[in-house]
Amino acid sequence: MKIKNLLTATAVIFSINAIAATAPTSATSTTTPEAVGVPLSKKIAITYFGQVSSTSIGSPSRFIPDNFNAKGPDTINLYSSLAVGYKFQDDLALKLANRFEYRPIGTTAATGMGRNPTNSNGMDLHLLNHRIFLEKANLINNHGFNTKATAGFELPTETKSREISGMIISPRVTLSNNYTLPGSRWSFGLNLVLQEYFYTDNKSQPDWEPYMDPNVSYKITEKLSATAEWEGYGQHTRNAATTDWHQDGTDFHIGVAYDITPDLSVNPYLQLLPGGRINMDTSSFGMYIIGTLM
Repeated sequence: MKIKNLLTATAVIFSINAIAATAPTSATSTTTPEAVGVPLSKKIAITYFGQVSSTSIGSPSRFIPDNFNAKGPDTINLYSSLAVGYKFQDDLALKLANRFEYRPIGTTAATGMGRNPTNSNGMDLHLLNHRIFLEKANLINNHGFNTKATAGFELPTETKSREISGMIISPRVTLSNNYTLPGSRWSFGLNLVLQEYFYTDNKSQPDWEPYMDPNVSYKITEKLSATAEWEGYGQHTRNAATTDWHQDGTDFHIGVAYDITPDLSVNPYLQLLPGGRINMDTSSFGMYIIGTLM
């Protein structure tokens, strides 16, 4: 999944309760404001999203399949996004996401380009662009249908984005829709992302990237669900015709989601790449990790 990161300043909000007191010797009353502190834990939001990508089933020591069914020059890796923010309301928060990739064995991450690997040994931790965004849960919440929306910016904090791509800023909006069929165990979802890139020069680079993720799940038990999703990526290149869009890869996941606790779930899956020939070399295992710390 191109999910395609979180440290933010937090604050404490104080509310004022008016307490009316009437003096026994007077017919008039006065109001004395008293500051009541809101617990910090109620205002801080901390969430984590992780995706483990493993190597090819057919060649586990060689490569990870990419979206074009090529032998992507990569090793097992963990993409992480730790978002920390401030909650204005229970379902409205401003967040800053710290994103990074971690590879426990040899790496290509140092270049930031999977197709142009840098050969090296040992572990690698590669920081990605930060994202700051406003998140609204329950934008729509009616009769089993729920929508969560985010709007914000990706910042060029990664060296490659600033010095090679010349990225200035990248506005980004997302919609996560889910519908639970009344009286059944079925849920249907559709995640949509649209991102635009602005650069310092006029060279040909991607300027629009849409993403679509229709998915379905079937609840087996209270904690266990069967899942399936299809991911589609698109791209428009700067200076190309307005109608000149192309597909940037697809993949298909079949797996199970398990709620370890109400705030921590894992979703291991088998990834298939239907864009070309499906075989052991173009298939791999992966896992999503989703957690809410506060």
